[in-house]
Amino acid sequence: MYKILILHELKVCNNLIKTMQEDLEQLSVYLKGDEINSTHSSVLETFDSLLKQTTPQKWTKKSFYTMSKDSLENFFRCMLYKYENLKQVVGKMKCEVPPIIPLQKLFDPIHFLTSVLWQYSVQHEVSMYNLEIELFPYKVPPTYKTRGDNLYVTGFVIKGGRISERNFLDEEYSREYDSKMPGFLLNVVHKDRSLILNVSINAISLCTNNDI
Repeated sequence: MYKILILHELKVCNNLIKTMQEDLEQLSVYLKGDEINSTHSSVLETFDSLLKQTTPQKWTKKSFYTMSKDSLENFFRCMLYKYENLKQVVGKMKCEVPPIIPLQKLFDPIHFLTSVLWQYSVQHEVSMYNLEIELFPYKVPPTYKTRGDNLYVTGFVIKGGRISERNFLDEEYSREYDSKMPGFLLNVVHKDRSLILNVSINAISLCTNNDI
C-alpha cells in the first residue's frame, strides 16, 4: 500500500513538472518569434493565464485539487508544500511513510483512499461499490511502534460547520467554513453491515517498513 502511495505521488509530481517545463519552453520559443511544435492557441492560453496570474488549464488537469483553482499564487504554494513533503519522505525518511498520513500534503489523496478500497476489494472478493470508509477520531497520536497495521490520516476539512470537542457537529458555527477536522483512524466496512466479518483496516495487508 505504501509503495503504491509513494510511486503514484512521484508519478503525479513528475508529470506535472514535465508539463510545466514543456509549456514554459514552448512559450519561450514563441516569445522569441521562432516556430513552435505545439498549437498556437495552447501557447497563447498559457501566456494569457500567466499574465492574469491564473493557473493554466493544462496545469490544473495534471495537478491537484485546490480550493481556489484560478489563483496562480495559491497553485505554486500548494505545489511546493506537497513537493517538500514528498521530497522529505523519499529523501530523509528513505520512503518510510509517517505514522499519520497527511492527506493535505499528497498530490492525489483520492487515489490513495481508492487504493485502500481496491486492495480490500481484491483480497476479500467484494465489489468496491459495496464498500465504504469509516473514520474514527483518535485521542492519542500513533507512533511508528504503536501504529501497527492501522491507518491514520489527517487533512479532512468540513465546509459550513465545525466539529466540537466531543466530535459532534457544532450547530453554533454552521456558517464557519473550511474548519479542520481531527485526525482519524481509517476503517473499511461493507455497506451491508450484516455481511461484516472482519473488515477493519487491520485485515488489509499493508506494506511493512521492511517491504519498502
